[in-house]
Amino acid sequence: TNSGNMNASGVVLTDALPADTTFASASDGGALSGGIVTWNVGALSVGSSIARTLVVNVNSPLTNGTILSNSAYRVSSAQGVEASGALVTTTVQSAPVLSIVKTATPSSVVQAGGVLTYTLVAANSGNENATSVVITDAVPANTTFASASDGGAFSGGIVTWALASLDVGTSVTRTFAVTVTRPLTNGTLITNNRYGVSSAQGATASGSAVNTTAQSAPQIVFSKGALGGATVSPGDSITYVIQIQNTGTANATDVGSTDVVPSSMAYVPASMSGGDTRNDSAAPTLVWTLNTLTVDSSAAFVFQATVNTPADNGAFIVNTANGA
Repeated sequence: TNSGNMNASGVVLTDALPADTTFASASDGGALSGGIVTWNVGALSVGSSIARTLVVNVNSPLTNGTILSNSAYRVSSAQGVEASGALVTTTVQSAPVLSIVKTATPSSVVQAGGVLTYTLVAANSGNENATSVVITDAVPANTTFASASDGGAFSGGIVTWALASLDVGTSVTRTFAVTVTRPLTNGTLITNNRYGVSSAQGATASGSAVNTTAQSAPQIVFSKGALGGATVSPGDSITYVIQIQNTGTANATDVGSTDVVPSSMAYVPASMSGGDTRNDSAAPTLVWTLNTLTVDSSAAFVFQATVNTPADNGAFIVNTANGA
């Protein structure tokens, strides 16, 4: 504005870019050079005024609360008249915007007793760097902690990673592994939904649930032996032992075994033992049942039989048991 009593000529208007900004545009042909925008106005009559506009981009990232100060602006004329403006300040608002996602390997089905690995990716899409970043993940039910990458610390059922910072536009990846409980009911859902990320700026984020289905099944192994020597005489008694073991990943229920006493032998009444129930009412067919056979446990079914008299010398006695 010219409020004097003489028209001004050779009028030049300048404005320096404030710190923490970059030039975007200037109206009316304003030219940027050396961090200063210049407008060559020319004449400015008494009582008249002109307006010029400068647009800057605020730097990102930038600490929340940063003050943008613009005081280096002025106008001058060929007559030697100059004027500077008052300080203009603007407060910057900024914050981290955190997010976190997780995947599981294997992704949908895991065997009981197997290893389940979780991968977490935390990112900052805000306009301020995040500091004192903490990533946490709770070990899900029906699992036990196995290991964690990058110094993840396990305590109280929670794995924690501490990061000094997470800059704008960056992400970090962390992993940890758990061992699935064994035995475990087939179809048990392992749910991991207690994980998140936070920073000193108060930004927080949590992720959606990741579900994995546990598969398990009993595996029954049968073996059979006879107590005593390799040869017997007519009238001798033989004790047979049927061993069963569960080597699978789930408890077995209603385990049964059937044995038919060879025709060259006679079952010794009431000699059956083992199992929860025994049935020799259809001898020579003998039946045992066991209500439950837990993982890694074993049981024995026993009976006795007497070699028939007479018996052929050198004859083989073959006895095979069946499981159910």
